[in-house]
Amino acid sequence: VHPLELWTLNYLREHPDATPNEIQNASKDVRLQSYSWLFKTRYHATQDRRIKRMVELRAYEAIGRSWQALGYPFATLTPSYAAAIGASGDRPAALAQLIGL
Repeated sequence: VHPLELWTLNYLREHPDATPNEIQNASKDVRLQSYSWLFKTRYHATQDRRIKRMVELRAYEAIGRSWQALGYPFATLTPSYAAAIGASGDRPAALAQLIGL
């Protein structure tokens, strides 16, 4: 569980009527403290690559969910440029069936 999720849960227990803006303002110091590790490294390029990879994988998960909602027959999607533009390397016939060709 992410530390900020725990902090938010505790804050909402103490302030059940808090608005998102109030929560964001109250969490400023906690957010800075929990992410301070990002700024304490000698390997910024490596961290940047890891963060970009994490963002990319989340994007492909979202693409996969949207494809599955349309009938894509596979549980996972292979991250690739082809998948990003709508072509499947898993089984071209399945993609053709999905889009109605």
